[in-house]
Amino acid sequence: MGRNFATPPKSDSSAWVAAQSLWEAGFRFSGSGYHSDDPLPKTKQAVKAFIEQHPKHAQRIGQKNKWSDYV
Repeated sequence: MGRNFATPPKSDSSAWVAAQSLWEAGFRFSGSGYHSDDPLPKTKQAVKAFIEQHPKHAQRIGQKNKWSDYV
């Protein structure tokens, strides 16, 4: 996930789906946050469009993965 990952509340399923989708697309919660790119979305409703619109985002530094391969 990255060392700057802030764990959402257990009850916030939308935030967990967003984190999973971002991670699967290669986004990582790392770095200082000092970049001009948009912040990562925190809801499942915003993730799909965000991933499509930000192919070269500063936090898209990982490989695409399947969550189920790791849990």
